[in-house]
Amino acid sequence: MPGRKPHTKSKTGCYSCKKRRVKCEVSSSALPRSNPPSKTNTIELELWHKWTLGTYRHFTNDKPNGSCDTWQILVPKLALECDYLRNAILAISAIHIVLESSTPSQPGTSPYMLAALEYHNAACQAFRDVKSPAINQNESGEGTHFTTVYAFSVITVAFTLELSQCHELLDQTTGIGTSVLGNITMLFGLMQGFGSVILSNILEFSKGPLPINLDSFSDFRRQELNENTKVALQRLQLIIDQAREFQDDHEVNEANSEALVWLKMCFSFYSEDNRDVILIWPIATGPKFTQAIERGEDDVPRLMLLHWAVLLHRFGDGTRFSRRLGSKLAEELCRSVPRKNALWKESVQWVQQQVGLL
Repeated sequence: MPGRKPHTKSKTGCYSCKKRRVKCEVSSSALPRSNPPSKTNTIELELWHKWTLGTYRHFTNDKPNGSCDTWQILVPKLALECDYLRNAILAISAIHIVLESSTPSQPGTSPYMLAALEYHNAACQAFRDVKSPAINQNESGEGTHFTTVYAFSVITVAFTLELSQCHELLDQTTGIGTSVLGNITMLFGLMQGFGSVILSNILEFSKGPLPINLDSFSDFRRQELNENTKVALQRLQLIIDQAREFQDDHEVNEANSEALVWLKMCFSFYSEDNRDVILIWPIATGPKFTQAIERGEDDVPRLMLLHWAVLLHRFGDGTRFSRRLGSKLAEELCRSVPRKNALWKESVQWVQQQVGLL
């Protein structure tokens, strides 16, 4: 029986050769092999999901016709065309995962903490690289640049507040010792920078889908202080007046007096509907006052910061970005602020009582 005739057909090859039942001489195309998504892309998807799932809600006012849709829809849309806003969103989402983790942090690096720091640094660098950016125009012809800058400012301030709450984990991740006070002074410098940008275009920032609040110190917002708070602020005024007698630097005395005026205003106008008023104090006090806090050569600025920690504690009550941060700041400052006399001792004790340390 004769053997089978070898066939020239090919199960693989181009359609034309298969139809003619001949061997295809065309080599298969060398298409690049598809690679699985990188770990970085996977994390970014997870962080975007975190933002849309709930992180954006932390920035809304939870009121009818409020800013919910703006933060959920418009801000991510703007971020697609803006590197610094996009990285800021990823950074705040990563830090939320860190803070909301149900498992205690273990020594070593946290992948989400590391991602938060990397995206935050990238956001700040991208923001610094922007040189007089042109105002983008949306489909309605309205300027969106101010909305983008304002959203970035708010998110970055929130990130810094939240970063201050996990400085122990930050030490493990970076290997660099940090402190609550160090993070707070960093926050002050950051807010002063944003404040100068906003004040230079305050009318433009007061418009648009995310307008800044211009009535924080309106008369209708003034609150009647309780007796204990009145006494505490009067005591602080007396301490500052006494300190002037031993301070020869006129600028230092003026900076301390002005900081106290703004601190009293923040206490007087703080309410549940006007919480953000406390964030005006870091802007109003200025860089020199922040430097005095950092150096620690004059104890008065740190004593005033200790009183501001009471407002920060109230601001963070609940689920705000600074939860427990006020008490942490007060606890750290109480170890360094001296009890020079009865007035100083009573001031420190009042703060400790207000933040739950006594």
